[in-house]
Amino acid sequence: MHISPSTPFLYSDLKPENILLDDDCHAKIADLGLSFFNVSEHRRVTGCNGTISYMAPEVIRGDPYFTVADYFSLGIIVYEMALVISPFYSRQKTKRELLTTILTKKVYYPLEFNHHLRDLIEKLLHLDQEKRKDLVKDLRGHPFFKNINWAELEKRPSPPEILFGSYF
Repeated sequence: MHISPSTPFLYSDLKPENILLDDDCHAKIADLGLSFFNVSEHRRVTGCNGTISYMAPEVIRGDPYFTVADYFSLGIIVYEMALVISPFYSRQKTKRELLTTILTKKVYYPLEFNHHLRDLIEKLLHLDQEKRKDLVKDLRGHPFFKNINWAELEKRPSPPEILFGSYF
């Protein structure tokens, strides 16, 4: 099966260990083993895939989900980059306790936390995937990214097309 860079996909295991930097310090996603291709709001998947501590609530609950599940994982990563701890950290001892924490814990933000960054993370970590979809639809326009010249960033050469074996 031939997959182009524009094919919508659900990564499903977004975590720091799977984000690499190239020679120009641009992020590259590695390990597409749990990915789903051609996933959309109208073509959702089910099943519990990914690393537990980065799973979106809809994945944990077993609801049909789509690409906005990756945005939840991204929210966890951004929070961890800012505060060097998971937003769902607690002294949980079991997987069940961790999953319950993700579904129920109110995320803590220090008083001095950048308000644009907090707003961005809150949108990424919204528990309801339908509302999250609307909240993240224009991330490039979010005030946290106001100093990024997206057109200049996109001038990098396009990534090569991805070829996968017939097992997809």
